[in-house]
Amino acid sequence: MAKLEFYRQQTTPRVIAPDVGGLGRIQSGLAQAGEAIARGAVAAGQMVERRNLEIEKRKEDEAAIDASARAVAIKSKWMTRSQELEQEAAANGQFEGFTDLARTAYDEIVSEELKQTKSESANAWLRQRADEYSLNVFDGASRWEAQRKVERDVNLVGQSLDQARQIVGSKPQDYAATRDDLALQYARLPPEKRAEAWAAARQRLAYDAGFGAMRQNPRQIDQALKAEPGKSGIPYIDELGADERLQLRAQTDSELRRLEAEAKARQAERRELLRERVADQSALLSAGYGVSSPISRTEFVAAGMGDQYGDYQESLRIGTVASSMVGMDSKQITELLAKEKPAPTETGFAERNKRYQLLLNSAKTIVSERTADPIQFAANRNLMKITQLDPADPVAFAAELKNRSTVSRTMTQEYGTPMALMTNDEAKAFSAFASGMTSVEKVSLFTNIRRSLPDDAYQAMMGQIRADSPVTSMAGSMLGRESQIITKEGGWFSRPSTLPAFSVAERILQGEDLLNPTTGEKEAMGRGKFPMPSDGDLRAQWVGLTGDAYRASPEIEATAYQAYRAFYAAEAARRGNYTGEFDSEVSDMAARAVSGGVTEIGGYNILLPWGMDEDSTINDLNKQWPAARKTAGLPDSVELDDVALVTVGNGVYMATDGTAPLKDRNGRVVYLRVNP
Repeated sequence: MAKLEFYRQQTTPRVIAPDVGGLGRIQSGLAQAGEAIARGAVAAGQMVERRNLEIEKRKEDEAAIDASARAVAIKSKWMTRSQELEQEAAANGQFEGFTDLARTAYDEIVSEELKQTKSESANAWLRQRADEYSLNVFDGASRWEAQRKVERDVNLVGQSLDQARQIVGSKPQDYAATRDDLALQYARLPPEKRAEAWAAARQRLAYDAGFGAMRQNPRQIDQALKAEPGKSGIPYIDELGADERLQLRAQTDSELRRLEAEAKARQAERRELLRERVADQSALLSAGYGVSSPISRTEFVAAGMGDQYGDYQESLRIGTVASSMVGMDSKQITELLAKEKPAPTETGFAERNKRYQLLLNSAKTIVSERTADPIQFAANRNLMKITQLDPADPVAFAAELKNRSTVSRTMTQEYGTPMALMTNDEAKAFSAFASGMTSVEKVSLFTNIRRSLPDDAYQAMMGQIRADSPVTSMAGSMLGRESQIITKEGGWFSRPSTLPAFSVAERILQGEDLLNPTTGEKEAMGRGKFPMPSDGDLRAQWVGLTGDAYRASPEIEATAYQAYRAFYAAEAARRGNYTGEFDSEVSDMAARAVSGGVTEIGGYNILLPWGMDEDSTINDLNKQWPAARKTAGLPDSVELDDVALVTVGNGVYMATDGTAPLKDRNGRVVYLRVNP
C-alpha cells in the first residue's frame, strides 16, 4: 500500500482553505443578517467541493489498483508468451532474431494492457513500470538467444565430430582432410569455448583414425607409437594426446597379442588339416591311387611343416610307382617290389623302408581289391566305364552285362582275377531283386541273360549271387547247361532215366516257391509251406547217395542239400503228394538230379560231371592219370585208385594223397579235368 499512497500523493490536488477573516473585512459593511447568509453559503460550497474531491479520489484509487494489477498481468503474460516463443524457436532450430521477436511480443502485451488503463495518470504509471521491466525482458531474451546458439553450435559440431570419427575410423588415410573440414565447423563456437573444444575433438579424431589404422595394420601402428611423439610421420599419431596415446598403445598391444594367438591357432589348424590331407593322400597312395591335387611347399610352410615337404615329395613318387601297379600282373608287381626294396645298409634306410612299406601295402591292396571285387576295381581305376544295372529292364540289363564280360575276361587273362560281371553291391541288389520273383519269372530272366552271354560269363554271374541266394544260383547255373541229368539208373533191359538240366533248374525254383511262399502266395493257395517229410528221412537218402563227395566244400554241400529238398517238393507236388509222407523214389530222383550223380575212386566219392555217366567219367579219368602222375612226380606203379580225388568244380578234380594235394615241381596243385 506504500506504492499506492505514493501514487495518491502524486495525483491528488492540494486544497487551500479560504481566508475567513479576509471575507469578513470585505463584507464588513453588510448587515448582520447578510453575514449569516453568507456564512451559510460558504459552508454549503465547501461541503460540495469536499464531496467532489472525495469522488475524484475514489476514482484515482480504483485506477491505481487496476494499473497495479495490469503491471502484474504484463509479467505473467510475458512469462507464458516467452516460454511459447522459446519452444517455437527450439522446435524450428531458428534462434537468430529471437531477441527482437521477444521485444515485439512484449510490446504487444504492454500495448494491450495500456489500452485498458482507467486514467491518464494510471496509464503513465503503467507505461513507466513496463518500460522498466522491458530491460529485464531484453536482457533475458538476449541471454537465451545467445545460449541457445551456443548449444546449437556445440551440438552441430558434435554431430560433425561423430561423422568425422566414422570417416577416419574406416579410412585413416583421409584424416588430414577430415580434420581440416572439422576445424571450420569448430570455428563457429564462441572464442571462450573454441580452443578447448577443438583440442579435445582433434585428439579424439586422431585416436579414432589411429584405432582404425591399427585394426588394418597393427604392426605399422606399433612401430609409429614406438617413435618419439610428434615424429612418426603419421599425422593422426603425431596429434594424439598423452592419454589417447597410452590408450592406443594398450589397444595395439592387445590386438597384436590377439593376432599372434589367432596366427598360432590358424597354423595349428592348418597343421591339423595338412596332416589329415597327408594321411588321406597316403591312404590313396597305399591303395595304389594317384593324387590329383598334390600339396604345395607353401602350404607346408604355412602350417609350420616346411621341413617335412621333402618326405612328402618322396611319398608322391612312391605313390606314382604304386599307381602304376594297377596295370601289372602279379609277376610284374613282385619284380617291382624287389627293385624298390631298400637294403639295410643304405643311408636313410628307416625312411626308405617306411616308403617301401607304403608301396608294399599298395600292392596288397591292389591285388586284394581286384580279386575281391573285380568290376568295382575296374570302375574305380578307370579301367572300364560301367552303367548302372537295372534288372527291371531285361534288354538293357543283358546288354550292359555283355559289355562288361569283355573287360572281365581280359582282367582274368592278364591279372588272374575271377570272372565277374557285377560289383559286390550290384550282386546283392540283383539277388534281392530275384528273390521277389516267382519261379516262372526267374526262369524267364535267367534265360534271357543266358542267351546274351558266353557260358563262362553267365556261370560267373550265377556264382556272384551264390552268397545271398545259393539255391537260386545253383538253379541258374543249371539253366545254362544243355546236358541231360541221369535221375534213375538203368537195368539190364532198361535205359537210365534222364531229365534236361533246364528242367532240373525249373523244379528247384518251383520247389523254392513251395517251401518259401510269400504272404500273397499263401493267401492265394490257401495254405502255408508245402508239407515235407522229416529231415531225418531226407538227409539219410541224400547222404546215402552223395557220401563224402562234397568234402572239399561243406558250403556247397549245404546249398546242394537245400536244392535237393526244393526239387523233392516240386516233384512231389507234380505227383499230387501233399501228405508230407516220405517218397523214396522221389527222394532218389531229387538227389541224383541235383548232385549230377556220384561215383567212387580209391575209396572216396566224387561228383560226376553234369550229363556224364559213371563209366564215361572213370574211363576219361584213367586216360588222364598217366600224365597227371608224371606231373606229380609219382612212380608208374601208382594207379588212379591209389590216390584220393576231390571234386572242386564241374568235372574238375584235385589229386591228393588223402591228406594233402599232389603238386608238381613248381609247387602247383595237380588237377584232372573231364569235359562232359
